Amino acid sequence: QGEIYPSGYIEFVATFSPKASKVYKDTLAICCSGREDAIEIALHGTGIGPKAMFSFDTLDVGEIFVSAVHKYTVALHNIGDIAGVFEMRMHEASIATHKLEIEVTPLRGTLEV
Repeated sequence: QGEIYPSGYIEFVATFSPKASKVYKDTLAICCSGREDAIEIALHGTGIGPKAMFSFDTLDVGEIFVSAVHKYTVALHNIGDIAGVFEMRMHEASIATHKLEIEVTPLRGTLEV
């Protein structure tokens, strides 16, 4: 609530704090005495989530001797502007079908910027 004199102006501060990675749209309505209709301003903003990328797309281990243990390092990089939380999940059906013995660590964590 305020008063604007003829040829004057007032500044507003709109703070955008998205909670999810999606497009937000809304309308700000300003009611002024002496006007029949409110003045409307369209507000648009996009929440941008973290961006993570593995160091490569496919890990082809080739042929491995039975009972041999091989360890491979795959890096998960944060290429975005904000930190992100990750959680690794294996496809249980694939593991059961192919009788895979795979251990992945860490299973969860935070990727800092």
